[in-house]
Amino acid sequence: MVARPWSFDAARFEEDVLRPVSHGWDPADNLFRCYLLPIDTDDEETITVAADAVQRAINKNTIKGHYTVAARILKHRHKAATETLRHDDARAAHRSQVVTNRRFLAAVLRGELKDLPAVPATFVASLVERFAGRFTMDEVTEILVGLRLSIRDPVALPASRELPREWSELRGALGLLDQATLRSYLLARFPALAVTPAQLADRKTALSKTASGEALTAETTVLGRVKTWQREDQLVGQLRAELVGQLTEAMAFGQAAVQTLIRSSDVAGHLRELDLPDNPDDLAYAIVCVVRFAPTSSVASWRIAYEGCLAARDLRGALALLDAQPHLQPGDDKQRDHLRHQVAEIDERLAHARALEDSDPEAAVGEYQQIAKISHEPDVDEAVRRCRPAPPRQVGATVHEGRVLVRWSPGDAKIGTITYRVLRGVGSPPSWAAGTPMAEDVAETEAVDADPPAGQRLFYTVYTLRDGNPSAEGACTDQGVVILREVTGLEIRGGEGLVEGLWRLPDGAHSARVTRSNDGAAATRITAGSTSFRDVDVRPDLAYEYRVAAEYRLPDGEVRASDGRSGFARTQSRPDPVRDLAVGQDGETLVVSWTPPARGTVQVRVFDRRPDLRPGSVVATTSLRSAGNELTSVLSSGPGELHAAVPSDGRQYWLLPLTVLDDLIAVGQACEMDTRLPPVLGLRAVRLGPTVRLTWQWPKGAPEVVVGWKRGGAPTGLDDSGATYRRYTLATYAQRGVEVPLASGNHTFIVCAAAHASGTPVYGPPAVVQERVRGRARYDVQPLGRRIGARGSRRYRLIVESVDGSSLPPVRLVARSRLAPLDASDGDRVADAVAAADGAARIEQEFDLDQFRNTPRPIVLRVFPAEAGIGTVELVPADPRNLEIG
Repeated sequence: MVARPWSFDAARFEEDVLRPVSHGWDPADNLFRCYLLPIDTDDEETITVAADAVQRAINKNTIKGHYTVAARILKHRHKAATETLRHDDARAAHRSQVVTNRRFLAAVLRGELKDLPAVPATFVASLVERFAGRFTMDEVTEILVGLRLSIRDPVALPASRELPREWSELRGALGLLDQATLRSYLLARFPALAVTPAQLADRKTALSKTASGEALTAETTVLGRVKTWQREDQLVGQLRAELVGQLTEAMAFGQAAVQTLIRSSDVAGHLRELDLPDNPDDLAYAIVCVVRFAPTSSVASWRIAYEGCLAARDLRGALALLDAQPHLQPGDDKQRDHLRHQVAEIDERLAHARALEDSDPEAAVGEYQQIAKISHEPDVDEAVRRCRPAPPRQVGATVHEGRVLVRWSPGDAKIGTITYRVLRGVGSPPSWAAGTPMAEDVAETEAVDADPPAGQRLFYTVYTLRDGNPSAEGACTDQGVVILREVTGLEIRGGEGLVEGLWRLPDGAHSARVTRSNDGAAATRITAGSTSFRDVDVRPDLAYEYRVAAEYRLPDGEVRASDGRSGFARTQSRPDPVRDLAVGQDGETLVVSWTPPARGTVQVRVFDRRPDLRPGSVVATTSLRSAGNELTSVLSSGPGELHAAVPSDGRQYWLLPLTVLDDLIAVGQACEMDTRLPPVLGLRAVRLGPTVRLTWQWPKGAPEVVVGWKRGGAPTGLDDSGATYRRYTLATYAQRGVEVPLASGNHTFIVCAAAHASGTPVYGPPAVVQERVRGRARYDVQPLGRRIGARGSRRYRLIVESVDGSSLPPVRLVARSRLAPLDASDGDRVADAVAAADGAARIEQEFDLDQFRNTPRPIVLRVFPAEAGIGTVELVPADPRNLEIG
């Protein structure tokens, strides 16, 4: 069976809780009953719902209604009661106490009602009164059902008059006739109980012929009485009264004796004639109820009412009952005089308290409460409500993290349970009737408005409550507060040459204010929409801070902004693509190399076919997230190189370099890699002047080898127009080797096996090597004629000329006594010479040797590159003899 959800029953709460508490019942006896909960309740959610609903009902009854005192008692105990119900151990202990009390009642009733099958509803109500409200009607009913007793009202019996005085004489006459009852006499002499006058006359005539003495006298007396009752239409009523009396007497021997009598021959079958229920069980139960559950006498009724008035502290009602009795027992008259004196004293105190209401409400409330402890005065509750508590002295409100903290100083109200009610108003201070309740019945002197509306000027009013009765006026905040909530979901993203932002405006805001700052510079306001902005006035690769504040327009036109929330973003530079990716093989390791770009990191992705991506294009990283498989390094590699495992499946691949910079990727030049042929191993490059000799281990089974080279970078493939390619067979390589004359500069060589498969060229993994080739230039010194002057110094001309057409770098002429200089710093500088134009292949420069006039001869001259390092051109003397000046 599914339990019904809990719901508050106001009528039941009044009947089972408020009224018994007002009559003295202690609610601690049964907290389940106080909160209208089944005794087996353990569900915390149900307990919480019930506690909240009952608390609202208690608060309502403390302000108005017939049970304000009871409501205050329940309110005073509410916190402790709910803590008991919510705590598992305390709740279990309390349940055990309630069950024990019920067992006590069950034991009492079991002894009293052990021979009964049922009880009337009036008996249940009498039990509730008998135990002073300690048990409810439902609880008593449940216990009776547990004792297998049904609650059933008896059938109504016709009103029976008391037997007349003649019955004593009649019983004596019946005894002389050997009859126990008039009923048995009639059934023995006549066909039925309903005798007729003729039958009576016939019987009397027969008696004069057959009877004599005491028997004649006794039966004549009986027949005379029957004739009189029959004439007055009282015979059935007298017979019924006789039977009911007989059944009532039998009740002393239990219900079974009553049922036996009803089923006897002189009763059974004649019940309907006596206007009694013809069902023997119904009649027996009616007799039981008459005997066991008959109402009390009038004397006992006023005495019970009197004791009830004293228990409820209704002194005036008790005095009225005593005054109404014509005859009082000894001692009652003294009690009446005492009550009259008490009532007079209470009237004086009521008048005094009424006089204090205007000048000192607190003292008046105190006096009324003292009176209520002595006597239940209906006017006291209304009088206490007239004595409004003083409002709080001062109220302040502060805003913190989107909430409002309201604090106040308590007023002079001290008597009773003092609590407070806080109301919120928008635009103006709220009143009791016009305001949004923010906190109800709080005992502290502060409250939090957890969800106030934003963008409005808010005011707060606090009322003092004494047992739920509010102060006449409330205390209000002097100035309104405004909630300025921040934007939510802020996202700031940097892109290539721009920064974008997104957010959500809070309720009540109409726009947003966005400012930008960088490296501590003053913030600059930028143009923005209500939920986004796009800032293009930024420099690349810089970090910016953006603060977004929500703006509110108040009803008076004032615009206020929140403090704002910050986000950071870095503008993005355009990454440079890798265009010189080269791949080679060193044993079982692929060697991938490239020139590192200035910014970003390089990923090398492997594709099964040529990637359909335009070299040099820049795209978002998300668009290439699943393109190809990244080639991972198996060895520690430096910038611009990667060492990876050689694929073992012997297929054709393409390697694509991707430059990743923040959220952008630059697509580089793809490089083909074919593992169907063996790699070229042991590739070496040896420079022989302007010529480079290449040697390698011939790849096994390869019919020929392709050699390619390129100045300034690696060949990107066999279709690279900037590279030079030649093919060599094993015979050619074995006879002549491979020597490549080159111009000066850095050259990258690739060597790979080549073959044809099904008419299609196939190339193996290339081996890669780099070599630098320097240009060649000759220089010479030629004497000139003597210069005109006092000393006649000799002049010379330095001539430097490129042999292979290479452009000449700046050179330096150095001299040394007797020995040839070894480098530009080994000797004395004579002259620096520079080509007349960029790319020129000849330099001419005049000089003299005056500075060496006193230096031992010969003076040996040499020319070196003017800048440190090996240089890009090799300088060779045309005739070393011309470089020795005697």
